[in-house]
Amino acid sequence: MKNTVASISGAVLDRLRIKYRKLPCRDGAFYYCTIPSNGYTFDLQCEDKDNTVRIWRFIGTAPLSKAGRRCEYRNPHYPWAVIGMEVTDEGDVSFYAEQKMEITDRKSAARIDKMISGYIDMIANSSITLSL
Repeated sequence: MKNTVASISGAVLDRLRIKYRKLPCRDGAFYYCTIPSNGYTFDLQCEDKDNTVRIWRFIGTAPLSKAGRRCEYRNPHYPWAVIGMEVTDEGDVSFYAEQKMEITDRKSAARIDKMISGYIDMIANSSITLSL
């Protein structure tokens, strides 16, 4: 079986013992995830077409006038990864992390593992408050 960001991400979720429901998409997969130890949920989307992994969690609502606002951070040493918050067109506020992968890199699984583990640590050990 060919390695894809969706197949690697699924294997990482299994290894981390994260419960999930997988929905296949045209160019990847969408995972609804639950962390068994604390019940927190997050979504993970894998796009095999452009090798992108995106994790996000709903954290609140904002007035529709704030739709499209985004605050993100990119480490200059890792330009392929970003973390931030955004307000969707529906007024949902989400905390997200996104990373482009080079699927032929043998470190792809480790990078996805680190991304998911770091995201879980962040949502489990912090309280994000909104003041929009």
